[in-house]
Amino acid sequence: GDFKEAIRQYTSALESCFDDEAKALCLTCRSAVFLRCGNAPAALIDARRSVRLNDTKDWTYAAVGHALEALHRSDTAAIWFRKAHTLKQHAEASEDSPATGSQKGGKTCTVSEAPEVLQLKQELEAKTQENAEMARVLGTSQQQQQALELRLKEMEAEQQRLLRENRFLQSDLEDQKRSTAELRWRLVALEDEAEQRGSL
Repeated sequence: GDFKEAIRQYTSALESCFDDEAKALCLTCRSAVFLRCGNAPAALIDARRSVRLNDTKDWTYAAVGHALEALHRSDTAAIWFRKAHTLKQHAEASEDSPATGSQKGGKTCTVSEAPEVLQLKQELEAKTQENAEMARVLGTSQQQQQALELRLKEMEAEQQRLLRENRFLQSDLEDQKRSTAELRWRLVALEDEAEQRGSL
C-alpha cells in the first residue's frame, strides 16, 4: 500500500482529534504503518504515546509489544502482550454490562471508524492473541528449564558430597592398612623374641 500517504492521513487525523481515545487509535494505526515500512523505532514512539493517552485498551499495549518484537526485544514484548491479553479478557467479560455515558457518546475523530483502521485493529488483536499464547508457552518452557537447572544443581551437590565421602573412606582405609602393617610387624617381632627366649 501507499504507506507514506497512510502516515500523512493518520498524522492529519491526529492533529484534528480532541478525544484521547481517538488520538490513541490514530497513533496505534500509524505505529502499525511504521512497522510495515520497517521503521520500528518510530512505531515504538507512537505506540508508547498511545498507551499514555489511553492505558485501558488492549490494542495500545499490543502496539508496543509489536514494536518491541520488531526491535528483537522479545522478552519485554511478551510482558506487553500479556498485559494486552489481560485487558482484552476484562473487556470481553464486561461487554454485556450497560454502556456508560462516555461509551455512548461519539468520537470527535471519525478516522476511528474507517475500514482500514478497523482492519488494522483486527490484525493487531489477532497478533496479540497469537503472541500472548507464545508468551504463555515460553513462560511454561522457562519454568521447566528452571526446574531442570535446579535439579542439576542438586545432583551436582550430591555428587560433591559423595566425592567427599569417598575421599574420607579412602583415607580411613589407608589408616587401617597402616595399622594392620604395624600390627604385623609387632607380631613378627614378638615371634622372634619368643624364639630367642626358647633357644636360651
